[in-house]
Amino acid sequence: MMEQIQTLLNELEENRGLDILYACESGSRAWGFASPDSDYDIRFLYRRPIKECYLVTAPSDTIEIPIKDDLDPGGWELRKALGLLAKSNGALIEWLHSPIVYRTNDAFLGEMRDLATQHLCRRGLANHYRGMAHQSVETGLKKNAPTGKAYLYALRATLCARHVLKMGTPPPVVFDDLLHDLEIEHRQAVDELLEWKKNAGEKDSPGRIPLLDRFVTESLADLGKACEALPPKSPAKDPFNDMLHRWTLWPS
Repeated sequence: MMEQIQTLLNELEENRGLDILYACESGSRAWGFASPDSDYDIRFLYRRPIKECYLVTAPSDTIEIPIKDDLDPGGWELRKALGLLAKSNGALIEWLHSPIVYRTNDAFLGEMRDLATQHLCRRGLANHYRGMAHQSVETGLKKNAPTGKAYLYALRATLCARHVLKMGTPPPVVFDDLLHDLEIEHRQAVDELLEWKKNAGEKDSPGRIPLLDRFVTESLADLGKACEALPPKSPAKDPFNDMLHRWTLWPS
């Protein structure tokens, strides 16, 4: 599969005239609880030749490619990525810290990670994860037979929000690294769910787990209050503009 992914990235660069600065795995495979039938969520950041930055009709800043052979690729152009990073975009910050990296310019990645940490908006990032957890509850956990995927998505988002509020840093990407502060009974329930998930499909249900239902519901109430207590933060634009200017200088 690694060979197929590298071929895909090479074809993107050649056929679309791109320079891919970073590519990684996103979603459940990066988090550590993929199902046997999970796709490969390949996410990448790219830049175009400088001449294409000065066109009357600018090219799209997003690339979305239909899933084929279990590969689900998608990417953002440099300007869009830096604009989102200035707002502490949760998805992008996770990409930058993915444990599964397919391609990277180390200098670029280091600068992006530094910006993400140094200019982190705790309120914005915590609210991002709180919103994800709430969505997972509404669209998944409220069903009569919630899937294991719905439980894990809700739990991970909840724990990520708690980490941001407590530590003031981007949360770990790997799910297991978020479990250390759980009480014993909650940790045991999560471990049992993870063990069950190893052989379950994306749409399979482990049945209702009341202990985890209560944990997510009660945590969301606390998170809402904690997020509201934080002051909003306006992004500092100059560091992001400086990086954009330096990394845009790619000869055509």
